[in-house]
Amino acid sequence: MKKIAVWSLSLLGGWLCLGCDEPLKSVELVTEPRVLAARVEVTGDAGRAAPAPGESATVTFLVASPELSQSLGFALAACPAAVRASARSACSGAVFSEISSDDGQAASPSLSLDVPADLDPEGRVAVLGIICPMARPARMARAVTARAGTPLQLELELRRDGDVNLNPELQADSIAFDDAAWAELPAVDGDCTGLGFRRCPSAPRHSISVQLDESDRDALPQTTQLDPARESLQLSHFATAAI
Repeated sequence: MKKIAVWSLSLLGGWLCLGCDEPLKSVELVTEPRVLAARVEVTGDAGRAAPAPGESATVTFLVASPELSQSLGFALAACPAAVRASARSACSGAVFSEISSDDGQAASPSLSLDVPADLDPEGRVAVLGIICPMARPARMARAVTARAGTPLQLELELRRDGDVNLNPELQADSIAFDDAAWAELPAVDGDCTGLGFRRCPSAPRHSISVQLDESDRDALPQTTQLDPARESLQLSHFATAAI
């Protein structure tokens, strides 16, 4: 059965949620390029989101934009994460993976990394960087502290005995549109041709529902009977218009 990948929203602290935005702007409305989520896939085991020391993984950020054909530049770097002293992540050691894209030629920022074999499995990996619509950051060293563009940060867990973070996968029939199964319809014509958008009837309101099963949530280690047996999942919706 076809599966639909789910992205993990775990990032960015106050960088993207605070600032000088209009106080009454809907958080679901995408009016400029925004980083919405990140997905980590271990090489050779894409269902696992937590690499062990010595393993390789790929981190891909989901960036939304009101533009039909999104293009951007980005710079990303991975390093051992320092113990958090604030909402911002920082490195506790040297950068071990980094990438800087060509000008405006990327649709989604992605970084492949090799986790150092001597990294403490109880620690975390910090991925820091910036995205710049239609541009490339001038220098990687400046990218993680630059004020221009959209900064981003992600801390990913490493694999631990008895606590392995997996990527949830939704079955296609778990998603419904207006209380009916999400149909496999051809993409719309015109400016949106080939972009994967679907045509829907004009109406003042539509509903999208997602059915989750207990197995979609990872089991958690329980040190006491009061600890939750499984993780919680958060679903968020975003749109570029019609909020």
